[in-house]
Amino acid sequence: MTWQILAAFAVPVLGLLGSLLTSSRDPGEYRRLKHAADALGAAPSSSSAASALDQLVTVHANALRSRAEVRIARKLNVANLVLAIFFAVGGAVAAFWLWNWAASVWGMPIAWVVIPLCVFLALANALVVGAAFTMIYKPPPPKKPGRAAAAS
Repeated sequence: MTWQILAAFAVPVLGLLGSLLTSSRDPGEYRRLKHAADALGAAPSSSSAASALDQLVTVHANALRSRAEVRIARKLNVANLVLAIFFAVGGAVAAFWLWNWAASVWGMPIAWVVIPLCVFLALANALVVGAAFTMIYKPPPPKKPGRAAAAS
């Protein structure tokens, strides 16, 4: 039984450690900005490629800035976080006990119902918990248009 618990935790823990220990932790938008800036530095200053790359650097810098502004402005939704943790723990406990029941009726005709039910409920719980954890932040309120935008 112990090896089953270790196997259940090994995959997500190793995946998390692998993503934390990788050398390239920069966001994709930052990497694209860096590559465009490097290409701009290598391009001749009076060429059309330099002006196109300059516009590309500006676009990537604006996208990176707007992404950072949204990330800074968001707030943690504590109720959604608590519910997400509740569903994760509750679903894991329910799946564990349902699987133990399925193992106890192994070989009986009811196992044909219990095992697919266990798998379905575990996968449905994983879907619900995955969706719940994507909603733990309140998005920032939309920006109100300024006077310049209202006048036009």
